[in-house]
Amino acid sequence: MNLPPSRTLASEPLLHFHSGRRRSHGDCKHIARDNRSAAVSLLDCFDKFQLLATHNQIGTLRTDLADILPNLRTFSVGNYVIFFQPTDYGVRIVRVLHSARDTRSALSE
Repeated sequence: MNLPPSRTLASEPLLHFHSGRRRSHGDCKHIARDNRSAAVSLLDCFDKFQLLATHNQIGTLRTDLADILPNLRTFSVGNYVIFFQPTDYGVRIVRVLHSARDTRSALSE
């Protein structure tokens, strides 16, 4: 079994973040200064990451965005949408966007 270099066998699926930087609950403190409810909603998204890693085929397959990112799936949490790609070991979190954002332009950035 080939595992990513930084991963050994474990009971939990792997979460990989597109930016190479794992977002933490601490990042919500900055958002909470301006909008507490947005920060709470974002924390709800973070809490769903492990669910997605464990069940990486849930959510909606976004064939309309395949030209930007192949095999892209979405999972809605309140006013936010988690964009992710299933992997052999879990998921790759691509972006978390507010549902009012223009998805195509945000993912093309």
